[in-house]
Formats: sequence, structure tokens, C-alpha cells
Amino acid sequence: MNNLLSHTQENHIRERKSLAVNDSKKYGVIIFDYQLQIKHINQQALTMIGWNLHEAQGKIFTEIMQVVEQQTLLNLENKIISTIKEKATLYFHKGILLIAKNGNMIPIANSINSFKNDQGELTGGVIVFWEER
Repeated sequence: MNNLLSHTQENHIRERKSLAVNDSKKYGVIIFDYQLQIKHINQQALTMIGWNLHEAQGKIFTEIMQVVEQQTLLNLENKIISTIKEKATLYFHKGILLIAKNGNMIPIANSINSFKNDQGELTGGVIVFWEER
């Protein structure tokens, strides 16, 4: 783990990775660093976004995960990035679409959480998303 991460954050990342492994048929999980580069992505996330691990690893997560409002098709990238930079949490429960690499639009719900070190500095975050039926 990165030296910038606190013990609590390391535990949080382990818990999210455990979620990704143990319930990977339901939840897509992407963990990223403070520069928004992907550090971990589970198979369900790869399946839903339509990328493979080799293509996705190390990319900025907004490069491979496009999320839009269902009614307006307004891209939510700026809202997601500002939430992360503000070290906040963001939940989308209805009316959100994931646009996969092949152009398919999948209704999703998601949660985005930022990770901070003991000094309150941004160290990364996690996005957990699932298909909304």
C-alpha cells in the first residue's frame, strides 16, 4: 500500500476489494489513486464498461467510465471529479446511465467515496456501481 494511506484507509480498501471478490457478480468496483488512475478494478466493472484489464489498468477512471443523466444525457464527469476533490461522498440511485465502450447504455446506481490520509489530504477513492433494474 502507498505510504500516504492511513491504516484505516488500507482497511477500507481491503474491505472494498473483498466486496469486489466476494460479490463480483453484482457490484462493479474501481479503486483509484489521488490522480484518479485506476489501481484496482474487478471483473464485474470490466464486464459492464466493456474494457479488459490490460486496457483499463493505470488509466484515469473517467476515461473508461462514462456516466450520464438518463433524461438529458448530460455527462456527470465534472460532478464526479469535483466530489472526489472535495473529499466527499456522492450517491446516484436513479436516472443514471453508464455508457459502455460499445455504446450500450446501462441504467446504474452508484456510490463514490474519497480516501483521505490522517492530514485530510486526498489519497484516492472508490466507485461502486451496479445495474439498476
